[in-house]
Amino acid sequence: MTTQTTEETPTPPPSPSAAPEWMGSLGDETLRTSETLSRYKSVDDLAKGHIETMSWARGRIPIPAADDAKGREDFIGKVRPEKWENYEVAVPEGSNTDRADAFKQKAHQLGLLPWQAKELSDWSNGFEADAVSKMTQTARDELTTREINIGPAGYQRTNEAIASMFNQVEGLEGFDSDQVMRGMESAFGAGQTWDFLRWVASKTGELDKVDGGAIDLALGNLKGPAAQAEINRLMKDSEFMEKAKQPGSPESKRWKDLNLAASKA
Repeated sequence: MTTQTTEETPTPPPSPSAAPEWMGSLGDETLRTSETLSRYKSVDDLAKGHIETMSWARGRIPIPAADDAKGREDFIGKVRPEKWENYEVAVPEGSNTDRADAFKQKAHQLGLLPWQAKELSDWSNGFEADAVSKMTQTARDELTTREINIGPAGYQRTNEAIASMFNQVEGLEGFDSDQVMRGMESAFGAGQTWDFLRWVASKTGELDKVDGGAIDLALGNLKGPAAQAEINRLMKDSEFMEKAKQPGSPESKRWKDLNLAASKA
């Protein structure tokens, strides 16, 4: 089986009429009476037609058999770009080029045409983006359901307790709370992960440690004089104030939020 390239098909010889004189010198009777040869009016015409036919035939690439590794390499070598870097595929927003480069290398290995590689990459990126969007929306729906079930205050109280638990183990070597959360949510879903962490917070006593001031602040119910009163209370808590001095700590964020809330009427 063959596949045709862009080279022109050789010009067909003219329709036969009477056999030209040059055919009379041929030694074989079959050749002297050949209608195909009689289309060529001279030996020069015959030679020209032969050259055109051979050139056209060489431009055709045989499709290799499934078990013909060398033939396959010869085939894809004629259709793919010279280098894998020559493929042009989109890099989704927020992603690095590692995945795109790996895709281009695989496309080059398989011998994909440039337009095939681009179409396949665009489809893959779109499929993954849609899947991530659906997962994100599902996670939001699951957490919203839990907030409705236990109320905004209870929901925020749980979140504060979970954050406190993670903050206490953040110093462990190799521990990354964001990666842990992503891993758990990927395996069990956002809802079940939240339920489990709430159970752990309850069993370890972290849930009971969350004070109402933190909840009111998170919900926007603490402002003006009430926020100032909370500031005055926390200023007497040396442990809290020490942690509030640490950039990026939950206590630091709460302290900043309290001061902002105190400035509002």
